[in-house]
Amino acid sequence: MLIFVALLLAALMGVAALSVDLGLASLSQAAMQVAADDAAREGLRLRDDVPGDPAASDAERRAAASLLVQRLEDDDLLATPGDAVGLGAGAELILQPGASPVPGASALLTVGGDGFWRPVLQENLDNLVHGDLVAGTYSAAAAHEEPADYVRADFAVPDSADAPSAPAFLARLRRTNDVLGLDAQDGTSSTGPTLPLLFGQGNFVHGAGGGAYDPRTDGFTVRATAIADVRAAIAVGPADNGAGMGAVPWSLQRGFWDSLAPEVPVTLTLDAGSGQLALAGTGVVGTACELVLGAGQPVLAAPAGSLPVQGWIAVTSDEVDGVSRAVAFGWMDLLAEGPTSVSLVKHAAAVAPLNASAVATALLPELPADMLQQLLSVIDSLSLAPESGLVLAPVLVR
Repeated sequence: MLIFVALLLAALMGVAALSVDLGLASLSQAAMQVAADDAAREGLRLRDDVPGDPAASDAERRAAASLLVQRLEDDDLLATPGDAVGLGAGAELILQPGASPVPGASALLTVGGDGFWRPVLQENLDNLVHGDLVAGTYSAAAAHEEPADYVRADFAVPDSADAPSAPAFLARLRRTNDVLGLDAQDGTSSTGPTLPLLFGQGNFVHGAGGGAYDPRTDGFTVRATAIADVRAAIAVGPADNGAGMGAVPWSLQRGFWDSLAPEVPVTLTLDAGSGQLALAGTGVVGTACELVLGAGQPVLAAPAGSLPVQGWIAVTSDEVDGVSRAVAFGWMDLLAEGPTSVSLVKHAAAVAPLNASAVATALLPELPADMLQQLLSVIDSLSLAPESGLVLAPVLVR
């Protein structure tokens, strides 16, 4: 009977070890993943926040992403220590080796700081591949794995000169022993303490010896990585006081929009009665319309509004069911040159820092399944290159 109780007790202790040790690691990873997701989106959202100065935008977005993570792991969102609740990216526990030659024996487990690890992501302005915040290009077709040296097959990293305009942004948090010397470089990368075993300090966890990884002394490595990529915005809000960050009540045909070169003014003729815009030798290329806020919405004609307007113009296509529907939004200025003449200036594609989304919303019309698939195919076919002039928005892809 005593033997049975002893065996049962050992099994119960094993279950307790698994529950506590893996539970702490899972809790930390979940908090880290939330922070990584938000940091990746924040870094891409602000990619073009300083017009005409990519380097300034790059520095600003990296600082903003780092600050966002600090605030997420803080009670009062002020990124200051000593808060009452003790939010953080998991427990901060430190295992100090004991005097015994047996690995793990007589070790002392202490609590670091106030008991919770609060990550401070390094900005990585040189855009090194192993950094906390990295700009690059995402490939959905490649393998989605992060090796020890952080060179991912699905994420190509340009040099620092090209990083500000890269279409994707990666954020990573880690709690490692920095075996390769890549995880704790000032200005580039950061790491938190590993999670040591608590109940798992018993003899049933064998040490590796010989300098190899030993779970009793090295603890759990915990990682979280997120990648955000740009997509064409399919839901936007109205322009606010002419600030250029919202939709205006005008539309242009996709073929005409695609033919325009950024920053090259084009003169159009305006019919004030119908609100139609025409290009000499081409015919009608756009119109004044009711305000369009989502892809798939039909464009309804309206009297010509007052000019000038700055913001996002609906780009339309009739490829779905023969009806002129919005499929994207473009950056532009529409300026009056006379009673019947206007000047249109298309701007390069840029990520909208606010008021736009690339996620399908209730603004999408209730089209039959086949028509909805056609609409989504048209949206997927849009070029996202700078010359496309489209309003872009970040989405999480990994």
